[in-house]
This record gives sequence, structure tokens and C-alpha cells, in this order.
Amino acid sequence: MEKKVTGWFGLALGLVIMIQMSAAQMTCEEVLAAELPCKPYLTRQAIDPAPACCDGLHTVYKNNTEAHFQKICRCILDRKYRDWGIDPVREIQVAGQCRVAELDCFGDQNP
Repeated sequence: MEKKVTGWFGLALGLVIMIQMSAAQMTCEEVLAAELPCKPYLTRQAIDPAPACCDGLHTVYKNNTEAHFQKICRCILDRKYRDWGIDPVREIQVAGQCRVAELDCFGDQNP
């Protein structure tokens, strides 16, 4: 189990570093990769988000505009809820705990 967790962490950290090198707007897959370190917190397996989680969120918010997020919100939410089984309350709380602006994927711009 520890080896599997270490492998996921290494993969996630590598993806976050690669994403940080690019200032271009991120795809849904890139956003999910950057948020992968948040998965233990979002699925109630950890009490607090890991530092790598907050680093990934800061990268995501730094490299994207709200208009761009509105285009990829459905993909992000569908994948996180379906594949990760996240707790919706934790999804809201993580932004505040990592001190990033909360993204409203349910705003008027999202069909």
C-alpha cells in the first residue's frame, strides 16, 4: 500500500512540476493531474489537504481564467465525482484551506 501511495505521489508531483512550466491554459486532464494530490482529502482519507494539493491548486488558478474554467468545468466535475468519489463539502472547503479563490462551476455561464 505504501509503495502504491508513494508511486502516485511521485507521479502527481512530476505532473505538477510539468504543469508549472507551462503558462498556457490547462486542459481538463491537466487540471485533474494537478489536483490529484487533493484526492485523499477530497475522499475523506486525510484530515487536511497535503501541501502538494495546495501547490497544485495554486498552479491551476494561476494559469487559467474563470472563462476558461467555465469551458472545462463539466469535465472536471464529472471526472472527480464519478472516478474519485469525492465529498462535495470537501470540494468546497479545499479552496479556503489552500487559500485560493473558489471556482463556481455552477455559475450562469455553465450550461
